Amino acid sequence: MLASEIVTAIRVKLGEPIAGFWSDANLLICANDAARQFSVESGILLSPPVSTSVVASTTGYVFPTDCAGPHMLQAVLYNGTKMTPTVPAAAMNTGNVMTTLGTPAKWYTLVDGGKIYLCLVPVPSGSVADALQVWYSKICATMEIDTESDPAVDSTCDIPEAFCEAVISLAAANAFTMKQDEKSMSIAMAKYEDWLAMAQSYISATIAAGMKDVNGFASDSHSVF
Repeated sequence: MLASEIVTAIRVKLGEPIAGFWSDANLLICANDAARQFSVESGILLSPPVSTSVVASTTGYVFPTDCAGPHMLQAVLYNGTKMTPTVPAAAMNTGNVMTTLGTPAKWYTLVDGGKIYLCLVPVPSGSVADALQVWYSKICATMEIDTESDPAVDSTCDIPEAFCEAVISLAAANAFTMKQDEKSMSIAMAKYEDWLAMAQSYISATIAAGMKDVNGFASDSHSVF
């Protein structure tokens, strides 16, 4: 759906067909907040595995910019083999995690300098093209509406249209909160939670089916790191 269509649909739920209490700018903010939250909570924007080349003696690789964090990872593979997640403390117990070389079998994450890194254990002993493959759910991109520009801007929402009702319901709940209308907010939030549950079931089934042949997905990978 276009951003303008989502704003119009939110207005229907609010019972305010033209700007009054809520401006279109207010509702676009609500829509973007809702789309980002839904994409994170549902994992609906499942990306095909993306790849990056591994560099010898380099343990950390920056997360893709459209991945919200480790909780959005679905699978991490090295040369097509699924790796086991671990935590920094456990990795440290295996020896000098920063210098021990070998074929990566585990991964963990850390934050440094405002960036999230996916770190490999052991540290890769050699450079291998497109060896690190990451399957993750993306965060929804920001929608924009600008009727004054030439050409006019009216973004398409990343969320599949079949699930845009979730975004509209959550955005309406956020808007009702601005008006301190708790009853209407609760009704809209309940509808959002119904849609969220359906989306989570859908994506769980998709992941279960896809992981039966994860290498097939990896063949469509591209580098975003």
